[in-house]
Amino acid sequence: MDQTSVRAALLLAHSGHEVSGRRLIRRLARRIEGPEIGSDAGDVVAAAALPRFAGAAELYRKKLASLARGSRPHPDLEVRVECAASALELGDDASIPFLLQVLRIGTYAGQADERDFTVTPQTAWARGSAAAALARRAGIPCAYQPDGSLADREREAARLAQMLAPAEPAP
Repeated sequence: MDQTSVRAALLLAHSGHEVSGRRLIRRLARRIEGPEIGSDAGDVVAAAALPRFAGAAELYRKKLASLARGSRPHPDLEVRVECAASALELGDDASIPFLLQVLRIGTYAGQADERDFTVTPQTAWARGSAAAALARRAGIPCAYQPDGSLADREREAARLAQMLAPAEPAP
Protein backbone atom coordinates (compact mmCIF):
# COMPACT_ATOMS: atom_id res chain seq x y z
CA MET A 1 0.00 0.00 0.00
CA ASP A 2 2.65 2.43 -1.14
CA GLN A 3 4.14 3.71 -4.40
CA THR A 4 4.82 0.13 -5.47
CA SER A 5 1.10 -0.65 -5.44
CA VAL A 6 0.39 2.42 -7.56
CA ARG A 7 3.05 1.38 -10.06
CA ALA A 8 1.70 -2.18 -10.16
CA ALA A 9 -1.86 -0.95 -10.74
CA LEU A 10 -0.68 1.35 -13.53
CA LEU A 11 1.26 -1.43 -15.25
CA LEU A 12 -1.66 -3.83 -15.03
CA ALA A 13 -4.06 -1.15 -16.26
CA HIS A 14 -1.80 -0.19 -19.14
CA SER A 15 -1.55 -3.79 -20.34
CA GLY A 16 -5.30 -3.99 -20.92
CA HIS A 17 -5.08 -7.78 -20.72
CA GLU A 18 -8.05 -9.61 -19.22
CA VAL A 19 -5.82 -11.31 -16.63
CA SER A 20 -4.65 -7.89 -15.49
CA GLY A 21 -8.24 -6.72 -15.10
CA ARG A 22 -9.06 -9.80 -13.05
CA ARG A 23 -6.11 -9.11 -10.77
CA LEU A 24 -7.19 -5.51 -10.26
CA ILE A 25 -10.79 -6.43 -9.38
CA ARG A 26 -9.57 -9.23 -7.12
CA ARG A 27 -7.36 -6.75 -5.27
CA LEU A 28 -10.31 -4.39 -4.79
CA ALA A 29 -12.55 -7.24 -3.65
CA ARG A 30 -10.21 -7.85 -0.71
CA ARG A 31 -11.60 -4.58 0.73
CA ILE A 32 -8.42 -3.56 2.53
CA GLU A 33 -8.30 -0.15 4.16
CA GLY A 34 -4.79 1.26 4.32
CA PRO A 35 -3.16 2.51 7.48
CA GLU A 36 -2.29 5.95 6.12
CA ILE A 37 -4.04 8.66 4.10
CA GLY A 38 -2.23 7.93 0.83
CA SER A 39 -2.10 4.17 1.14
CA ASP A 40 -5.27 3.78 -0.92
CA ALA A 41 -3.76 5.24 -4.10
CA GLY A 42 -3.08 1.89 -5.77
CA ASP A 43 -6.67 0.78 -5.21
CA VAL A 44 -8.02 4.10 -6.50
CA VAL A 45 -5.95 3.64 -9.67
CA ALA A 46 -7.23 0.06 -10.00
CA ALA A 47 -10.87 1.15 -9.70
CA ALA A 48 -10.38 3.99 -12.19
CA ALA A 49 -8.70 1.69 -14.72
CA LEU A 50 -11.27 -1.09 -14.90
CA PRO A 51 -13.79 0.68 -17.20
CA ARG A 52 -11.07 0.90 -19.86
CA PHE A 53 -10.75 -2.87 -20.22
CA ALA A 54 -12.49 -4.68 -23.06
CA GLY A 55 -15.86 -6.01 -21.95
CA ALA A 56 -15.72 -4.01 -18.73
CA ALA A 57 -19.48 -3.45 -18.49
CA GLU A 58 -20.16 -7.19 -18.45
CA LEU A 59 -17.11 -8.14 -16.40
CA TYR A 60 -16.82 -5.41 -13.78
CA ARG A 61 -19.97 -3.25 -13.49
CA LYS A 62 -21.70 -5.42 -10.86
CA LYS A 63 -18.50 -6.04 -8.92
CA LEU A 64 -17.61 -2.34 -8.83
CA ALA A 65 -21.18 -1.51 -7.80
CA SER A 66 -20.99 -3.98 -4.91
CA LEU A 67 -17.78 -2.28 -3.76
CA ALA A 68 -19.56 1.08 -3.86
CA ARG A 69 -22.80 0.19 -2.09
CA GLY A 70 -24.71 -2.67 -0.59
CA SER A 71 -24.16 -4.84 2.43
CA ARG A 72 -20.36 -4.90 2.25
CA PRO A 73 -18.90 -1.86 0.45
CA HIS A 74 -15.21 -1.05 0.38
CA PRO A 75 -14.22 0.48 3.74
CA ASP A 76 -12.01 3.21 2.25
CA LEU A 77 -14.07 6.23 1.17
CA GLU A 78 -11.79 7.28 -1.69
CA VAL A 79 -11.65 3.77 -3.14
CA ARG A 80 -15.39 3.41 -2.68
CA VAL A 81 -16.01 6.69 -4.53
CA GLU A 82 -13.79 5.59 -7.41
CA CYS A 83 -15.59 2.23 -7.58
CA ALA A 84 -18.92 4.09 -7.69
CA ALA A 85 -17.63 6.46 -10.37
CA SER A 86 -16.42 3.53 -12.47
CA ALA A 87 -19.68 1.63 -11.99
CA LEU A 88 -21.53 4.78 -13.06
CA GLU A 89 -19.29 5.09 -16.13
CA LEU A 90 -20.20 1.50 -16.98
CA GLY A 91 -23.92 2.27 -16.79
CA ASP A 92 -24.84 1.62 -13.15
CA ASP A 93 -26.94 4.63 -12.15
CA ALA A 94 -27.71 3.06 -8.76
CA SER A 95 -24.42 4.57 -7.51
CA ILE A 96 -25.77 8.11 -7.93
CA PRO A 97 -27.36 8.43 -4.44
CA PHE A 98 -24.10 7.41 -2.76
CA LEU A 99 -22.08 9.90 -4.83
CA LEU A 100 -24.58 12.64 -3.99
CA GLN A 101 -24.19 11.84 -0.29
CA VAL A 102 -20.44 12.28 -0.68
CA LEU A 103 -21.02 15.69 -2.29
CA ARG A 104 -23.17 16.74 0.65
CA ILE A 105 -20.50 15.98 3.27
CA GLY A 106 -20.13 19.06 5.44
CA THR A 107 -23.23 20.83 4.10
CA TYR A 108 -26.48 21.65 5.86
CA ALA A 109 -28.38 19.38 3.47
CA GLY A 110 -25.95 16.59 4.25
CA GLN A 111 -26.76 16.64 7.95
CA ALA A 112 -29.94 14.69 7.24
CA ASP A 113 -28.13 11.98 5.25
CA GLU A 114 -27.93 8.54 6.82
CA ARG A 115 -24.45 7.50 5.81
CA ASP A 116 -22.97 4.05 5.86
CA PHE A 117 -19.43 5.43 5.74
CA THR A 118 -17.19 7.35 8.11
CA VAL A 119 -16.45 10.98 7.35
CA THR A 120 -12.87 12.02 7.98
CA PRO A 121 -11.42 15.55 7.89
CA GLN A 122 -9.88 14.80 4.46
CA THR A 123 -12.81 14.54 2.04
CA ALA A 124 -11.98 17.13 -0.62
CA TRP A 125 -10.62 14.56 -3.09
CA ALA A 126 -13.56 12.19 -2.60
CA ARG A 127 -16.07 15.02 -3.00
CA GLY A 128 -14.32 16.35 -6.10
CA SER A 129 -14.13 12.91 -7.70
CA ALA A 130 -17.80 12.25 -6.94
CA ALA A 131 -18.74 15.60 -8.48
CA ALA A 132 -16.70 14.94 -11.61
CA ALA A 133 -18.37 11.54 -12.10
CA LEU A 134 -21.84 12.97 -11.59
CA ALA A 135 -21.20 15.89 -13.95
CA ARG A 136 -19.93 13.48 -16.64
CA ARG A 137 -23.10 11.40 -16.21
CA ALA A 138 -25.24 14.56 -16.47
CA GLY A 139 -23.31 15.61 -19.58
CA ILE A 140 -22.20 18.95 -18.15
CA PRO A 141 -18.87 20.50 -17.16
CA CYS A 142 -18.03 19.97 -13.49
CA ALA A 143 -18.64 23.23 -11.60
CA TYR A 144 -18.25 21.76 -8.09
CA GLN A 145 -15.28 23.13 -6.17
CA PRO A 146 -14.32 20.86 -3.24
CA ASP A 147 -12.78 23.82 -1.40
CA GLY A 148 -15.49 26.27 -2.47
CA SER A 149 -17.87 28.00 -0.13
CA LEU A 150 -20.45 25.95 1.71
CA ALA A 151 -23.26 27.69 -0.18
CA ASP A 152 -21.65 27.02 -3.57
CA ARG A 153 -20.97 23.36 -2.75
CA GLU A 154 -24.51 22.86 -1.50
CA ARG A 155 -26.01 24.58 -4.54
CA GLU A 156 -23.98 22.48 -6.99
CA ALA A 157 -24.83 19.25 -5.14
CA ALA A 158 -28.54 20.16 -5.33
CA ARG A 159 -28.24 21.02 -9.04
CA LEU A 160 -26.61 17.67 -9.83
CA ALA A 161 -29.20 15.84 -7.72
CA GLN A 162 -32.00 17.52 -9.64
CA MET A 163 -30.41 16.79 -13.02
CA LEU A 164 -29.83 13.12 -12.18
CA ALA A 165 -33.08 12.41 -10.37
CA PRO A 166 -34.89 9.46 -11.90
CA ALA A 167 -37.67 10.49 -14.24
CA GLU A 168 -41.14 10.34 -12.75
CA PRO A 169 -43.30 7.69 -14.37
CA ALA A 170 -46.15 8.97 -16.53
CA PRO A 171 -49.62 8.64 -14.93
